Amino acid sequence: MLTSKPILGCTRETFPFVLDSIYLLLSFGFDLRVSDAPPAGNTVLTASHSLLDRGLFQEAHLLTILFLQAGSADINHVNAAGRTLLSYAVSFGDAAVATSRLLINHGAKVWPDDDKDEGDLRRGSDSDRIVDQLARERERSAFTWFLRSVMDSSSLGGREETLSLLGHAMGDDPDRMQSHVMRVMMHLGHSILALGPIFNEVRAKMAAFWTRPQSLRYLCLRQIRRSIGPRKLSENRLMETLNIPNMMIDYLQLA
Repeated sequence: MLTSKPILGCTRETFPFVLDSIYLLLSFGFDLRVSDAPPAGNTVLTASHSLLDRGLFQEAHLLTILFLQAGSADINHVNAAGRTLLSYAVSFGDAAVATSRLLINHGAKVWPDDDKDEGDLRRGSDSDRIVDQLARERERSAFTWFLRSVMDSSSLGGREETLSLLGHAMGDDPDRMQSHVMRVMMHLGHSILALGPIFNEVRAKMAAFWTRPQSLRYLCLRQIRRSIGPRKLSENRLMETLNIPNMMIDYLQLA
């Protein structure tokens, strides 16, 4: 059985051996959607965050490619800490932007599905359910964890490309994006007045994705990406069949 243990203990020196063993195990067709027992609740995909934690960004990217190409990984799996791999990746800013871009191009969501935990939210009044749902969305949101990393460093430096990726990912639903961004900012920044200028900068950059009317260039990009569909955006063979310049391919892949 393929578990997260080899990944959690992986170092730069042992990574080639871990990669070889994972290749071998994947050849037996293991289901990558299986998660570890509590308290971690990681799949092998979400366990890749441990490589990011140790600064092994290239290794984490390679492992993410491997698991996504295997086909059975749940890209939006939420572990026991309420985190997806995307929420971990964006918290490292542009140091992990290759992994963040890969995940988004494969269909990773910034916020969880509305009905992901519907059974847990059925109890209580309608207003209680709405409050619980919004709180759950906020705590699982990759944007929330990105903004927390910005607050920790008191700067957007080294995070601009990641912020743009999040904007593109959320821009498919501009109304929801605007309300979500403002709720997260109000929740995290209400008692930290010193971060006002940084929050204003983040809001200004994100507003370009929800402001109406949107530019024709952005609307075309969004529609073409939607037509190609998740996962296929990262398949080089498909992009080659489009017979368009590499610069345009990079644009479609948000590179």
